[in-house]
Amino acid sequence: MKNLRPYLPLFLIILGIIFLAKIVQVFFLMPLIESAFQGESFEYLNKLLNKHQLKDPTSRDLQYYQQLIPQYINRLILIGVIAAIFFWDIFRIQQRKFKKFLLEEKSPVNLAVLRISVLSLILYSNFPATAYELSQLGRDAIVAPTGWGSICH
Repeated sequence: MKNLRPYLPLFLIILGIIFLAKIVQVFFLMPLIESAFQGESFEYLNKLLNKHQLKDPTSRDLQYYQQLIPQYINRLILIGVIAAIFFWDIFRIQQRKFKKFLLEEKSPVNLAVLRISVLSLILYSNFPATAYELSQLGRDAIVAPTGWGSICH
């Protein structure tokens, strides 16, 4: 029994993932799909469900979607459990190395990782989603960055 004690946090994390996913399935996704099927949900989901239904209207009824939700939730649970085991193993076995990497004051790698992560998040959240959106900006939007006027002209 003593050998199982270190695995108790992992077991509780896995139970939490399963419990949370099933709560979301029953109390959030099922009512959301039912309301979208009847056209009473938010507009984007209504359009998406209608477009999906038009591909095969005879077989894609409410029961079809209610059968798909548990399948997708179970897949998400599996991915969550695998990720939890992976990260738990990394943090448990290499905890010192991981803390040293993140908290070392003189390492340029830490600064680089932080800069890359922050810049990636900024670009991902603020950058237009498609090339079409960029093409619709117009000629007035094509300007050199501030301070680059003499270099670009």
